[in-house]
Amino acid sequence: MVRNQSFLSQSLPNTTNTDNSSRKFVLSFPSQVFQAEFSPYEWSQNLLCIALKDKIVVGTLSFQEEDENTQESVEFSTIHEFCHVSRIHAIAWSPDASVSALPSLLSFYTADSEFNVCHFDNTKNGSQFFKSLGKHSDYVNSVACDPERNYLASVSDDHTCRLWPLKDDGTEVILFYLSSPGMSVSWHRQEPSKLLVAEKAGLIHMYNIETQRAILSVDSAQVPLMAADWSPSNCSRIGCVAGSDLIIRDVTAPSSPVETRPIHMDGGQILRFSPTSENHVATIGRSDHQLKVSHVGSSQPILTAMLQVYGGLSWHYRLPLLCASSDRKLMIFKVLTK
Repeated sequence: MVRNQSFLSQSLPNTTNTDNSSRKFVLSFPSQVFQAEFSPYEWSQNLLCIALKDKIVVGTLSFQEEDENTQESVEFSTIHEFCHVSRIHAIAWSPDASVSALPSLLSFYTADSEFNVCHFDNTKNGSQFFKSLGKHSDYVNSVACDPERNYLASVSDDHTCRLWPLKDDGTEVILFYLSSPGMSVSWHRQEPSKLLVAEKAGLIHMYNIETQRAILSVDSAQVPLMAADWSPSNCSRIGCVAGSDLIIRDVTAPSSPVETRPIHMDGGQILRFSPTSENHVATIGRSDHQLKVSHVGSSQPILTAMLQVYGGLSWHYRLPLLCASSDRKLMIFKVLTK
């Protein structure tokens, strides 16, 4: 179902910062936002997927910078709405998605509260295409599509990482057994055969998909590890939130971390690197839902904000924008990282 609907943001100053490098924009929705994810690809960078209670809204986000005649603003324009039944826990965009074609090609993958891993697409029949790839036996915490669209990776509380084949060539599902719940999964941007998998017990593995073997494993030395990420701008750098600490590592020198310091007193629940800076990370606390944007090497966050109910955290591919959901609102923060 296509909706010609736009959401114009309400622009508010970020009260935790006194300069003009940070500003908050608010988009309001009719129900709680459970997940929100920008497309991580250059050709579809303005696409934003927003999971609500019973539908997934996909549209484009435009950012109007301030000039002599206009004030800074953010506008979200809906392209398509996909119906769904179960609560969405994770979203991963397909590299096939594009706004340059007419009509726009919308293709993404989800994991839901019924443990299903699914594919949504608007190009198969002009309306809506839905396919279940399969399911885990417990909650799925993270999904990621490899840049060449050979596999979708998912990790779950069932102590497995599964690689679902995306091409109809007879390839079977690849299964990696973990020692604890899988919390995060991420692909190497330049080498699609390499996959990062993070476990709740504090272990971070890097797998070679061609050999189906771990090529490196590091221990966070803190538990529980709730989230990890691979820096898009520097694939030698990984980060995680484990216990109350932020831990940054260089995989070329894994014996000692680049940085370990407290970040959320009651523990963090998600971490995302900025796509444009290996030194900027966004995290959200588990109990207080406090959002922080931190610079590696500095103990003072460059941005803090309180969220009501966490349900998603994602950076724009190029623009200095970070989105985080807060109950029925999507908060868009302008964060300069250069």
